[in-house]
Amino acid sequence: MLVSVITLGCKVNEYESQSILNQLKMEGYDICEGLKKADAYIINTCAVTNVAERKSRQVLAKIFKLNPEAKVAVCGCAVQNNPTQFLKNKNIIAIVGNEGKNAIIKFIKQKNKELLELNNEKYNNTARPIMTRTRQYIKIQDGCNYFCTYCIIPYLRGRSRSRDIDDILDEIRQTSANEIVLTGINISDYRIGNELGLKRLIKKIDKLNVRFRISSLECNVLDDEMIEILKNSKNFCPHFHISLQSACNETLKRMNRRYTIEEYINIVKKIRSNFNNPSISTDIIVGFKGETEEEFNQTVENLKIIQFSFMHIFPYSERSGTNATKLSGAIDRCEQKRREHVLQEMNKEFKHNFYNQNKNTVHKVLIEEVIDENLSLGYTDNYIYTYIDAKCKVGDIVDAKLISEYENGMKAQSKYREEIMEDCIFCKIKKGELPSTTLYSDDEFMIIKDINPQAKIHLIAIPNEHVPYIDMMTEEGAIKLGKMISKISHLQEELGLTGGYRLVINQGDNAGQTVAHVHIHILGGEKLKEL
Repeated sequence: MLVSVITLGCKVNEYESQSILNQLKMEGYDICEGLKKADAYIINTCAVTNVAERKSRQVLAKIFKLNPEAKVAVCGCAVQNNPTQFLKNKNIIAIVGNEGKNAIIKFIKQKNKELLELNNEKYNNTARPIMTRTRQYIKIQDGCNYFCTYCIIPYLRGRSRSRDIDDILDEIRQTSANEIVLTGINISDYRIGNELGLKRLIKKIDKLNVRFRISSLECNVLDDEMIEILKNSKNFCPHFHISLQSACNETLKRMNRRYTIEEYINIVKKIRSNFNNPSISTDIIVGFKGETEEEFNQTVENLKIIQFSFMHIFPYSERSGTNATKLSGAIDRCEQKRREHVLQEMNKEFKHNFYNQNKNTVHKVLIEEVIDENLSLGYTDNYIYTYIDAKCKVGDIVDAKLISEYENGMKAQSKYREEIMEDCIFCKIKKGELPSTTLYSDDEFMIIKDINPQAKIHLIAIPNEHVPYIDMMTEEGAIKLGKMISKISHLQEELGLTGGYRLVINQGDNAGQTVAHVHIHILGGEKLKEL
């Protein structure tokens, strides 16, 4: 039987879904993930917002389009919040809230349709997740004691419980991944016994010599000692996702957040003074109850001061059972959308600024996907999605120089590409290491005579920037290529091309050089044969 596990929501759900997949595998089932045709499905649901809960229900409709006879088990936060919404369909064979995921196959076999009471006292260990070669999530904690007024998660996940430190370290030792991500519902509240223990855990992890990230932090845990520990770590990836929610003190009070915007800004300044180009990201809720125009404008101005690398922006979604339902001052949906749009435009600018700050810097990139001989994809240590101009190996961590903003990240040049550039004929000519007859040269390109002419006049125009393929050119490089073609036109009399000429752009590995370097052949001086 083929069973597919579908995951919605947070990184904790992702970890737990990988655990469920491993349970299925150990029981002898064939497994897959996502909306693929299968005999049975397990949906790990989310309920952090109304939209997330609605998506959990919509997945069911999509499943039954793929297989009308599919058997489905539903687990997670949306079930914990409202199990009856999933009991109407006869193909739902079992429901499991957040309690019982660690033994979900047993409850599916029992066709369980009753929620178990949440265990608020002890962390429930689960089956270890399926191992990956790239990035492995490590769950260290569950539940939350903070009770922010807008948040339903403490009611669905229960009180904060921490995983035994030795069990965490043992899982990390066994992983085959080159990067781990510490995750939990509120890992800032991770405890060893009754004492806060995140600092102690990080020190232990650092000795295991594996690159690690921290998924999300509350700013109150980032004191001077914590920043110093992370600064001195050899393996920490400098990406700080620090939950903010609002940048206005009055709004923060209504949200029951535990800091002021001044304290938050001070922590951001300390991080930037201790790390080179760290990524600092956050979550923002717009249109929270009672958020006046003045309060929203204060958030905008303070966000300009902070300058995040990126933000996750959500319109406020009221959840039944939270303390925010008792507050007055609901914001009109249209006004929520307007405010969201304002922040999304700021977000674009923040991303652009962060990418510019990282231009020409070298970072270590974890390779997650290889497309072809000249393109590999992965994340830098400071969490920039990177398009590398070389074939790397999935799971490897490679040095790459960030070149320019591209799509949802940056183009980068691998150390490997820099090494092979040393053997590039055109780069050697530009450096004067190989002889050539140079007819023209400026800061952007040079024109030389071809040593093996195919026409009466046969010249080569070589851009100074080493780019093997046109589609790897930066926007700036493409503009320079256009200017180069225009300059050739202005130089045609000087180059003896007044009777007309042909331009042929060569690129890639089959362009005649041992190392690819985009260049233009200029052919003229006689009537040229048809190609």
